Amino acid sequence: MRCRLCLAEGDLRKSHILPEFLYSAVYDGKHQFITIPLEPGEPERLHQKGLRERLLCPSCEQLLGKHERFASQLIFHQSGLDFVRTERTLHVPGVDYVAFRLFTLSLLWRMGESSHSAFADVRLGPHAERIRMMLLTGNPGKPHQYPCVVRAVIWRKEQLRGAIIPSGKVMVRGYAAYRLLCAGFFWTFYVSSHLTDSAVGRAVIREDGILPLHIMPDAQVEHFVRSVAALMPDEPEA
Repeated sequence: MRCRLCLAEGDLRKSHILPEFLYSAVYDGKHQFITIPLEPGEPERLHQKGLRERLLCPSCEQLLGKHERFASQLIFHQSGLDFVRTERTLHVPGVDYVAFRLFTLSLLWRMGESSHSAFADVRLGPHAERIRMMLLTGNPGKPHQYPCVVRAVIWRKEQLRGAIIPSGKVMVRGYAAYRLLCAGFFWTFYVSSHLTDSAVGRAVIREDGILPLHIMPDAQVEHFVRSVAALMPDEPEA
């Protein structure tokens, strides 16, 4: 089989589409989680590991794993980082620009490469090859090439970490984008290699390592929670 990243033939690993650490808050006491079907007639499924498929060779698995280890420390441990908070944004200085960019690019690319139904709507077209080469060569690109805007989801004073929900394609200010809820953040991935600065403004990581984490307004979170609740099956009658 051929590795999707380096294109070399060989044995492939069962690669996570989303890194395993992003599932940490979703697992129950038995290290299991349930996927809730979004399509009529699709059954609920019980999993003990995050969604995986054979995508990468061992070398490329290690290459992307390096960015995952960085992101895990950033998201869950926040080692050595000082947050500067304004009314709706946390400004995080000192973030490794290259590592963060390559991590978000790898998320978008793997969702696009996946054949799993959860990511069926993610179609990158010719952008897939461009992002593949950026990952393979370690080229993070400029802040407005395939940028990712990150927003914290706070619900009743707690970060909403216990769910992973991918979304279909959306249009944001005239640009195609995909959204993903995981680890208590909404990640919006723009599928464009030439966004203008005015399209996302100061909403994305800067080359000097300042990462803005936007806080979703309460009304947006309330609407989101109610939308998710509407997808849940009814409680059985007593």
